[in-house]
Amino acid sequence: MKMILDLDTGIDDALAIAYTIGKKEVDLIGITTVFGNINVHDASRNSLNILKLLDSENIPVYKGAEHSVTSSGYEQKRGGRIFHGGNGIADISLESSIHEYKEGAVDFILDSVEKYGKDLTIVATGPLTNIAEAIKKSPETMRKVNKIVIMGGALTVPGNVSPFAEANFSQDAKSVGVVLSSEIPITLIGLDVTLKTLLTRDDVKSWESISDKSKCYHKIIDYYFKAHEMISPDMGGCALHDPLAVGVALNPDIVSTTPFSLSVIVDGDQNGRVISNNKNIKYNSDKNVEVALDVKANEFKEDFLNTLYNVFK
Repeated sequence: MKMILDLDTGIDDALAIAYTIGKKEVDLIGITTVFGNINVHDASRNSLNILKLLDSENIPVYKGAEHSVTSSGYEQKRGGRIFHGGNGIADISLESSIHEYKEGAVDFILDSVEKYGKDLTIVATGPLTNIAEAIKKSPETMRKVNKIVIMGGALTVPGNVSPFAEANFSQDAKSVGVVLSSEIPITLIGLDVTLKTLLTRDDVKSWESISDKSKCYHKIIDYYFKAHEMISPDMGGCALHDPLAVGVALNPDIVSTTPFSLSVIVDGDQNGRVISNNKNIKYNSDKNVEVALDVKANEFKEDFLNTLYNVFK
């Protein structure tokens, strides 16, 4: 399987990169970056530095959108700083890659879809600005992709940045609308399922001693745990938001999905809220998105941990 990861590389994106690299059946042809957890320059440098740490510098990184289509600039959200740090990677300094990121994420996406078609899957775990801009530039090309697996949204549960909205969708709701109405096969991995995954400190204790790679990741995830302990002390760990989207791209059977016709609110207090247009879920034929509503959380976590162990050793 050919894959592009479209990331706003913070901590769980870094976990998703390692998980993808550990999957032998995946040919990760590139990473495209977008603003979100951190500004797009730092998201790009973080991606390059994570690839260096994981001995995978052959994978190119393409810089994408600096801000949403409705804003003129970027400012890191309070939640981004709390959960990911000021630099997006737990405020630790990774060894710097000598490679530079490339410009032109949208063109790279379109060229890759044109080249690989149904052999290519895109996993998007940040704001959907890059994906939407690719669709607007060439909708007929984007419809050739196998599918897009999106980490974003909250349909049946509350949001995590407002009572209604999930972080990625809230940061560029208009681009979400473009993607949801694109007629491209989409699987939505929202808070409905990601919050059912739980990584604990005990799960990653071995990372302290496997290798230099694992020790670095342990420092990164420790920051993430501390943020969750401060904001959600009863949670007992952290959710595997972005890695789950990769997991579903590889093994759709780890989630149960229901087809929905969806739209998104693009302004006001409910900006970023996903709305079901289904008048009758069973019989409505205008269903544009497969929404994950349940997950085999233990099966997924076991695979995630085993895969990262093999990457780290």
